[in-house]
Amino acid sequence: MRSVLALTLLFAGVLASGCQRRSLEGAWEAVGVRPIVLTFEPGGRYTVTTPLVEALVARGEYRLDGSNLVLDRPKVEVAGEAGVELGLDGRALNRLGAGRFQVAWKSQDEIVLTGDGLLAGGYRRQQ
Repeated sequence: MRSVLALTLLFAGVLASGCQRRSLEGAWEAVGVRPIVLTFEPGGRYTVTTPLVEALVARGEYRLDGSNLVLDRPKVEVAGEAGVELGLDGRALNRLGAGRFQVAWKSQDEIVLTGDGLLAGGYRRQQ
């Protein structure tokens, strides 16, 4: 009887750990040479920032349905003269976040976004 109970508890524990709900909420740093931080906020909002241009922030809305992620076209904010100094093109900036992606979870803290948007690539959750 004890062995049946032990096996039942072990099986329940495995199921519970495998059913852990994954959440995109939080800040994700791009893996590799892309200096991008993608932050998903509660309520379906996201922001894109880069440490290279602290004055640049793109904000938009997202929808996640299973592994399908849709990032609506963001509103890009460039503080001061930073955009002019860097020669940033508003049309390119407006495409910064927009796109449809597939989310593949490598672990609880690492994802890969595949799709045609500028944000495609690997990301690690910031701690």
